[in-house]
Amino acid sequence: MQLTGMSRHQFLQEVLQRQQDKHIPFICINEYDSQFEKSLVLKLGADDCLCKPFHSDDLIQRIDSLLSPEKKPVYPPVSQNYGCKLPAIKRIFDIVFSLTVLVLLSPVLLLTAIFVKVESRGPVFFKSKRTGTGYDIFEIFKFRTMLVDAEAQLKDFAHLNVYIKDVPESTNPENELPGENDHSDLLNKVYLQSDSGRISERDYLELQQSGTDTFLKLTADPRITRIGRILRKLSIDELPQLVNILKGEMSVVGNRPLPLYEAEKLTTDASSLRFLAPAGLTGLWQVNRRGKENMSEQERIDLDNEYAGKYSFWRDMKIILKTIPAMFQHENV
Repeated sequence: MQLTGMSRHQFLQEVLQRQQDKHIPFICINEYDSQFEKSLVLKLGADDCLCKPFHSDDLIQRIDSLLSPEKKPVYPPVSQNYGCKLPAIKRIFDIVFSLTVLVLLSPVLLLTAIFVKVESRGPVFFKSKRTGTGYDIFEIFKFRTMLVDAEAQLKDFAHLNVYIKDVPESTNPENELPGENDHSDLLNKVYLQSDSGRISERDYLELQQSGTDTFLKLTADPRITRIGRILRKLSIDELPQLVNILKGEMSVVGNRPLPLYEAEKLTTDASSLRFLAPAGLTGLWQVNRRGKENMSEQERIDLDNEYAGKYSFWRDMKIILKTIPAMFQHENV
């Protein structure tokens, strides 16, 4: 099935959520052989994944196997297939560090929660699905720094996106967004989440056509609250991620845990290397370019790949030491 302008992973999630008969197997067909892509669709809830080209007999055999409970193939957990096993010393450090910081900064965390709640209506914490090691999906925690209706305002401030590119307006009908008879209702109901807020699939696709890159980040974002600006400048909004570290979903040092729609665009060999490293609270791109103008998407990927290929305990210690002064620089990446 070809879906013009539709994210296949978002479509997969929507179909599985609406599926009435849970006994009907759902098989994804990939255009190319990608173990990372297979791991991601299985993680999202698909029963199986085939890569073209394949013989029709193979498809029939897979369907028969899935319809017969006693023959149903058992896949090992995705995180065991394509994740990375942390060195024991790194995991021990993560636990000791996160527990120590949570205890020492508990008064700061409590005061922050009070300020966030008092300044604007809404929850204290912001939760979002992210993609970490080996395309493993987990829920990340942050202090809320935006107004609760931030998603409704994102499209209005697209011109502030630091990653926007000047591209000619497309005249190709194939690049147009689906019309009213073409998944339009579904696009408006499916939401994506980025560091800049929540946005519908339709609005995101319109931003893409206007030249917006994969990453969404606004300069002088008017949706950020007053206390939110302070929290972001001092990186205090990131402290709840220490809970993610305790749970083993992240590490103190690693690569940025990406929103799902960003991760699904990074499945090529040139970009997927980053997912072999742990997701982290801080990392190379934070300390190398923090405070500098408009780091490009490719620069981020290159730094993530560099860390994935060379990370070690002592290098992590150096990154942590560099993070402290970087926290007090103007946050621009």
